[in-house]
Amino acid sequence: MQTALGPGSPRSDGLLRAFGHPSALREARGQGLEPFGLSQTQRQRLADPDLTEAEAILKRAKELGIWLLTPEDALYPSLLRGIPGLPLVLYGLGSMPDLELVPPIAVAGTRSISEYGRRVTGLIAGGLVRGGAALIAGGALGTETLAHEAALNEGGVTVSVQATGLALEYPGRNKELRRRILSSGGALLSEYPPDEPARRLTYEDFRMCNRIISGMALGVCVVEAGENSGSLMVARHAREQGRDVYAV
Repeated sequence: MQTALGPGSPRSDGLLRAFGHPSALREARGQGLEPFGLSQTQRQRLADPDLTEAEAILKRAKELGIWLLTPEDALYPSLLRGIPGLPLVLYGLGSMPDLELVPPIAVAGTRSISEYGRRVTGLIAGGLVRGGAALIAGGALGTETLAHEAALNEGGVTVSVQATGLALEYPGRNKELRRRILSSGGALLSEYPPDEPARRLTYEDFRMCNRIISGMALGVCVVEAGENSGSLMVARHAREQGRDVYAV
């Protein structure tokens, strides 16, 4: 279903509600799709599904040790099931925490963080994990890197949501941070198949990643966000999704 619609499709949740399960959608062979505003290509893919691409993606994921979560899986973040355009597949590395047991809180912020912002990010992220929360962020340079590191330094659980496939080391300067997350019982997540997108990242890639960061968290703390930054995009998603938003 995700290969037919593409990652982040706003039609996914409506189709799941209407048909109940992807297998029912496949068995419908294109019947009943008219109300969903699908493109002709999407309708054709759903009417006559070719699993060749999906099987190749699954094979590649297994080669890299990447696991998959769908909305039916127990460890799929339950809060994501209620957002518009919910991710139909999440690809992961490491150990996915049970977010029913450890409350997830996200931190976002500028890459060009001040010294004050550095101190505050460390205090907030460290305090959250000491209090039993799981720290969610996007693994970007600056604020998010500091938040992940503070969580790790306190022995806490942290999850990084990546805007590329997990076979790509992005951002390249945070390779060691990702290794620390994996070796400390945390996880890396992406909505993209392992080798995508092997291209210049776009606004849309970050938009989709940011909606997952906010969507899987109970609340988002934003530190020193620029006027048109991705951090404010996370905050907007959070408000639209009914999450709490905190600002430094």
